[in-house]
Amino acid sequence: FLHKKDLKMLNLLKFEFSKMIRGTYSFVIILSIIFIILTFNIYVKYKNNLISYSPLDAYKTNYNTDSTLLSMYNQFVSLGYNESFDNLTQRYLLEKYALDNNINYNIMNDINSNYVQPIPYDARYLLIQSFRYYSPLMCLLSSFIFCVLFTKELSDNTIKILLVRSSRIKILLSKIIVSVLLCLLLQMFIVICQFFIGGMLFGFDSYQLNYIFYNSSAQEVNSFNFFAFILISIFGKIPLFLGLCIFSFLLGVFFQNETFSLIGSFFIAILSISNVSISEFSTLDFLLLSDWDLSIFINNFCNHAFFFSLFKIVLTLAIMFLLLSFKFSTISIKNKY
Repeated sequence: FLHKKDLKMLNLLKFEFSKMIRGTYSFVIILSIIFIILTFNIYVKYKNNLISYSPLDAYKTNYNTDSTLLSMYNQFVSLGYNESFDNLTQRYLLEKYALDNNINYNIMNDINSNYVQPIPYDARYLLIQSFRYYSPLMCLLSSFIFCVLFTKELSDNTIKILLVRSSRIKILLSKIIVSVLLCLLLQMFIVICQFFIGGMLFGFDSYQLNYIFYNSSAQEVNSFNFFAFILISIFGKIPLFLGLCIFSFLLGVFFQNETFSLIGSFFIAILSISNVSISEFSTLDFLLLSDWDLSIFINNFCNHAFFFSLFKIVLTLAIMFLLLSFKFSTISIKNKY
């Protein structure tokens, strides 16, 4: 279809998608993901085998300790105890919930593990944490996708093949859409791999348990469907992938250097998943994408931080896309030789 004089958007999307899927590196990426996840799960299984007690035993011990810490919190703080009262309360209430409901699985999610007895891991816990454990891998792979789809073609001048068949805005939009879709597919693939590998090593029974979390607004422990949580966690990352994609493309049009684009987008991605924040309304917060992953608000979608993030996302995306489209429309694409 590249011989047509005016490529439709659907044809452009098919072309960009098939170009990435058919690449030799696709097979390498898939095998690397499986190897990393399998190796990590085997390591965690080995660590779990060194623990002789059950999660319920750990909850009982930790609950008694945290009860004492809460009742004498000010005294412990004066002696140098530095854990926040809110974090301690969350952990205490989750431990109480597990004991009251006789839950023999790890439901602590991402609460700081300041335990007397560490709680053994299970397949459900590892699947929940897969978004955090493998986020550096996703940053690297997404940066690679952005670089191959856009910056590499700019620096090699191979993008001119498309420029004679379609408008620049169509080409730009198709590359952005395919980049975000590929990132979503990669994230889904990582989750599916973790689901089956974790289930085979730790058992699939823990997946029957709901997602359990501490609701800071209601100050109580709530739960909802576990697989709904997984889907929200995946699709909530769309704004983050979109922001990283446009930022990487901006580096591409301004510098036309593959290495710089790859390193620059990877650096911003790592900062963004590290929850770096200077102040709530600082300029740097707009440049970093620390709260563009809307799944971080899964425990409370109605607070002011969520709506501020939506405002920041829309505003920043609009500015970045306008700058990208203007620069791309004026850039000169010439034969390299």
